[in-house]
This record gives sequence, structure tokens and C-alpha cells, in this order.
Amino acid sequence: DALWVRLYPLITFRSDTFVLWGYVESYETGSCNIGAKQGGTRRFMALYDASWANRAPSEGGNPQDVRILAVKDMPR
Repeated sequence: DALWVRLYPLITFRSDTFVLWGYVESYETGSCNIGAKQGGTRRFMALYDASWANRAPSEGGNPQDVRILAVKDMPR
């Protein structure tokens, strides 16, 4: 516990890095009916960093500058 007490004030937690879990389904063109044939699915996890989006333009920031750091396809 003593080690943790010494290290805790030195640790920072970045609230501008996020993990996104995504699920996408596609269907054949023109098949909007119930029971339509499914074209495919994709499950993925993405890690993105919004730290540059949180900076002022004078500091090189851009509100639309969200960087995708990694994308990993997940099993179905």
C-alpha cells in the first residue's frame, strides 16, 4: 500500500482516449422488408484519441481531428 500511496499522485488518466465497440449489418440493395437477405456483418473494436480535438486552434487543435489509433475485427 505504501508504494501505491507514493505512485498514485504521479499517475494521470486521459479522458480523451476511448474504445468504441461497433457492430455493422448490411443487406442486399432494395431489400428493406422483414426477412431480407443479409449481406454481411462486422463486429469491431476501435481505439481513438481525441486529445487534439480538445486543444484550441492556436495550439494546433482541430475540433474534427479525432485520430483512430487501432481497429481490431472481433469474432462473430
